[in-house]
Amino acid sequence: MIRRPLGNGRRQPPILNLPPTTRLVAAVLLLGFLASLVPDLRFVAFYYLAFDPFAGPVRWVTGAATYGLLHAGFMHLLGNLLGIVILGPLVERRLGSAALILVLLLGAFAGALAHTLVQIATGGDAALIGASASAAALIGWSLRQIREHRGFGHLDQAVNLYGALFILFNLVGIVLFHDSPIAYAAHAGGFLAGWLYGGGRRRIPDRAGRRG
Repeated sequence: MIRRPLGNGRRQPPILNLPPTTRLVAAVLLLGFLASLVPDLRFVAFYYLAFDPFAGPVRWVTGAATYGLLHAGFMHLLGNLLGIVILGPLVERRLGSAALILVLLLGAFAGALAHTLVQIATGGDAALIGASASAAALIGWSLRQIREHRGFGHLDQAVNLYGALFILFNLVGIVLFHDSPIAYAAHAGGFLAGWLYGGGRRRIPDRAGRRG
């Protein structure tokens, strides 16, 4: 893409200025969704990548790591992508690429564990798909930073609003929509994982006036 130089000789920044790992994660989720639209690939993808709470130990672990690559539809994907592209850069720019991947994985595994416990308690056997627990972990991490006065400057208000809407959505769902296909327990597990991880990390000082 050709960028026109600004009047002072500098180039215009891209419209969507995502750091590389956040961009890669978003691309992988999009590719996973597109692949699932191909009839010959859909069955294979859902069979091998979805999370089965009652699978054996190896399949449980691998499923917990991969179920976020699958989504039930475009709106399901879009909701999770928004969470990742909005909040993922906050983690990546502050703590680095490895920390972002770790937060996403912690959210996925915590979501899988919470989902498993709920299925055992209720006698259900529902599989789990979607990156919602990972996105919830990003919300938990971000809100914890603000709570402990390690926030993101002018972005704090938007992050708080996003987090409040997420919490309200899940509380209403848990109270009113017991039979919903949405895995609220996985959301809660992911959020808790991100919150706990956020409390154990300290802000890396900005070297050139960078913000989280």
